[in-house]
Amino acid sequence: HWKLVAAGSSVLPAVSTPGLVAVRSEMIAAPNPIPVVAEVMERTGDSTRTQPGVPKGRRRTGRFVTVNMPVYDRFKPTLTVQSPSGYFIPAADTQVVRVLRTHGITVDATRDAAPTGVEVFHIDSAVASTRPFQGHREMRLTGSWRTEQVSIPAGTYLVRVDQPLGLLAVYLLEPQSDDGLVTWNYFDRELRPGGTYPVLKTQLPLGMVH
Repeated sequence: HWKLVAAGSSVLPAVSTPGLVAVRSEMIAAPNPIPVVAEVMERTGDSTRTQPGVPKGRRRTGRFVTVNMPVYDRFKPTLTVQSPSGYFIPAADTQVVRVLRTHGITVDATRDAAPTGVEVFHIDSAVASTRPFQGHREMRLTGSWRTEQVSIPAGTYLVRVDQPLGLLAVYLLEPQSDDGLVTWNYFDRELRPGGTYPVLKTQLPLGMVH
């Protein structure tokens, strides 16, 4: 999709943008358990007889005790990324743009072609889940971002992170996100080990991009 710029070509400089965004996480327990009232169950020795809401082979006793139970009510980041200033999406990926706009994310189109310093995600592996979930086989990528000089053609879509739903844009467009567009198969035909993710990101001050 993208044309590399030869070494020594004039490119827009890269600029750091502060801020980390969690794109993968795991549910963890609160620091302290809480007391919960629970009914004592007894084994019956007969797995054919049941009571409503009671596992087979057990019965209610009418006796209650207080037990301490862990509460899983928070998430711990397992992968964070530096928030970019924006993402470049190839002009051909109109379905992706429609989904972003449906979520309320503003997507612009560039008017001018320009050589630009960007980050490109190089794919090490692309693995689809063996079990379908909600009609999809969730996709997971591994790989790494590398800074490169790429020619951005006119008509390329641009998603600026400096907008009300900018964090949502990061979550949807990062290739290793828990619940992004890669996960939900929007890029499957463009993903292969040894290839690159079609969406680029930049730390450029986007006032310089038109």
